[in-house]
Amino acid sequence: MKRILLTYFFGLVGLMPLAYGADSVSPNKKDLICRNIMNYAEIVMSFRQNGLSIKDALNGNDAFFAKGDRSQSTYDLVNFLIRDAYSEPYYTSDSLKQQKINEFSERHYIGCMAMKE
Repeated sequence: MKRILLTYFFGLVGLMPLAYGADSVSPNKKDLICRNIMNYAEIVMSFRQNGLSIKDALNGNDAFFAKGDRSQSTYDLVNFLIRDAYSEPYYTSDSLKQQKINEFSERHYIGCMAMKE
C-alpha cells in the first residue's frame, strides 16, 4: 500500500507547476501553485504521520527524478517538504496526527502566498 501511495504522490508532483516562481505570477496562478504545494505538503506529512520512513520518501523522490519525471526545482521542493515533515514529531493519536497534517499543509500554503506580497 505504501508503494502505491508513493507512486501516486510522486507522479502528481511531477505535474506541479514550478513552485519557486510563485512570486512572479498573477495572483490567481500564485494561488493555484500555493494550493498545489499545500496539497503535496499534506500528502508528505500524511506519509510521515502514518509511519513511512524518511529513507523511503527520499528514495521515492530520487527514483522519479532519475526517470526524468520532474525538474530539478520540483525535486528540490519535494526534498524540502520531506525534510521539513520529518523534522516534526510523529504522533500515535489519530486526532493529533490529523492536527499536525493540517497545520503543516496550512503553514506551507501561507508561506507560499506570503512570498513577495
